[in-house]
Amino acid sequence: MSPTIAAGTNTTRTTGMTAAGIAVGDYVTVDVDQTGSTAKGSDLAVQITVA
Repeated sequence: MSPTIAAGTNTTRTTGMTAAGIAVGDYVTVDVDQTGSTAKGSDLAVQITVA
């Protein structure tokens, strides 16, 4: 699943993802495939919330 932030916006929310293989002490990584054409991903932040 690849969340996408639409042009002209600055947020997106993806729900329903599963993390069955993540254990305490594991690292979660984020790959950024594209950063835009004007501001080139300026001030990019990623927040992952686990409930």
